[in-house]
Amino acid sequence: MQNSNSTNRYTLPKSEKLCSEKEIAALFAHGKSFIKFPIRFVYSEPRELNIDGSRCKILTSVPKKRFKHAVDRNRVKRLMREAYRLNKNDLTEVLGDRSISLAFVYIDSELPSFERVEKSMKSALEKLCREF
Repeated sequence: MQNSNSTNRYTLPKSEKLCSEKEIAALFAHGKSFIKFPIRFVYSEPRELNIDGSRCKILTSVPKKRFKHAVDRNRVKRLMREAYRLNKNDLTEVLGDRSISLAFVYIDSELPSFERVEKSMKSALEKLCREF
């Protein structure tokens, strides 16, 4: 059974992924950051809604220095995206008609469990909700 309310859909479309090199450079140059171990969160100040209508654009990153094998890096990125996808609704509701850019950088050198990543993601998104 599909929910007809679009705000509670647990999706992560292409329009919510941060791809522009200019936006990524601006995010890391002027964004604020904090750490909820094992993830470092970098975020921009809220601004007017994007043309495509997405409230949050995200970027996931896992340094090659920490994980030499691509399968491990891809696994960690997949876990971070899934944890964000399941817990993003509160943040998108708080933002209203504003948008932000977010980057998730994994900083630990051990492969995490989904529970560990989700716990970190939930606490970080709650912190962002309180701030905005």
